[in-house]
Amino acid sequence: DPGSIPSVERFDDADFHELVRCRADDNTECAICLANMLPHEDAMQLPCAARHVFHEECVRSWLSRNVTCPLCRVDVRALVRRQSRSQASAPPTHGDESQNSPRAFGYTRDGGVILRYDPRKCFVGSESVMCVGRRQSYHGAALKDGKPPDETDNANYFCEYAYLYHQMDMLEDAHRTGSYFDAVMRNRENFKDKVVLDVGAGTCILSIFAAKAGAKQVFAVEATDMAVRSRKIVEAQGLSHIIKVVQGTVETVTLPCMVDVIISEWMGYFLLRESMLDSVLVARDRFLKPGGALFPSHATLFLAPVGPFKTCREKQQTFDGEQQHFEDFNGSMMQWYGTDFSCMRDEFLAEQRMYYLQTGMFVNLSPKQLAGTASPVLEIDLLKITIQELQAARPLTCTMRVTKDGQLDGFTGYFDVAFRGSPESPVKQEVILTTAPTTSTHTHWGQQLFGFFPALQVRRGDALEPW
Repeated sequence: DPGSIPSVERFDDADFHELVRCRADDNTECAICLANMLPHEDAMQLPCAARHVFHEECVRSWLSRNVTCPLCRVDVRALVRRQSRSQASAPPTHGDESQNSPRAFGYTRDGGVILRYDPRKCFVGSESVMCVGRRQSYHGAALKDGKPPDETDNANYFCEYAYLYHQMDMLEDAHRTGSYFDAVMRNRENFKDKVVLDVGAGTCILSIFAAKAGAKQVFAVEATDMAVRSRKIVEAQGLSHIIKVVQGTVETVTLPCMVDVIISEWMGYFLLRESMLDSVLVARDRFLKPGGALFPSHATLFLAPVGPFKTCREKQQTFDGEQQHFEDFNGSMMQWYGTDFSCMRDEFLAEQRMYYLQTGMFVNLSPKQLAGTASPVLEIDLLKITIQELQAARPLTCTMRVTKDGQLDGFTGYFDVAFRGSPESPVKQEVILTTAPTTSTHTHWGQQLFGFFPALQVRRGDALEPW
């Protein structure tokens, strides 16, 4: 990475201000945090070939230390300066900027779960709603416009996973990779002389674990071009006679036989967001022998109350500032152009409220920041659940006990997955991978925080029951 070489000049503020700002649409996702952008929100686009789009706050930190696109690693500083020179002599233009703005890709793999909290209703004799996003196609996720993903959408989504740096980030999550290693190596008898299917194989690390545990044959199915690199990795380990890398999706590939074990790292943020669980279930229904095992075999989603949290207060302050921003904006429009936009006040504030106050945020919490006990809200047995059950909306039912007097700023969501094998082929040593708040090394999944605006005042012993 050129940005890591001290002699290379850093991306400075002058360069940063030359980056293209474009309007997001309902389907635009930040290429770093994967959060959806609202139509009113300014997106920042880098001049790399892929035209990656980011939240300004997400990409600014990266560009303060690097001169490259964080995804494709192209030297964007040079491109920006070249672009600036070419535009310097050009006359200013007016009109619809969207005609000149590169497309902001409108795709999402939201198998996601979103906790929506309405402060006008929740805990005032009303309800909190958990919605489960639904997919329209087994090849990747549905688009928000309800149309099945086309080749371009799938290419855009899978693009990120074809880069080694992204795969390395996941491999370096020691808790993640170590838990899979332990689950396989401590239960070698579940793999010895077995046929194994690795769904979404990536670098084939799980396939390699299975082969070293004694698997007779491993089919490593990978949809992206990482499959080409995976073959080299497998060959370098001397395991090409055991591991067969198959490029494609489990929904479309064919295998010469049924399998004894399916292993996959399918989990997304808050368990289901951007997850591959539906693909794992398709693989189970197509290829798993009766009595076969899935690794992991079970998953549980939890919610827990969170005490005072600075970011929630900052979000409230920012939302309050946006209200004043609209009044200033409308005053300017009246003064300059004699046009009154006050009829849009409520719609603008609804957009801002959804973005700042009703959207989950990525966090890495410590146990001391929790204000009560966690409660399971969703439990999945991968051997039994159907795709229809997974996609169906369901009510949020749980009870959390407050253990501290004071302020409650929201709920946090996290998940566990357990490696138990199957009733016919149980493991001897169960392994659990958890993303719970911890004082040790955090996972790349972190937790999701759903804030309360305003905060709740609670007392020790209170029971929290969203309804």
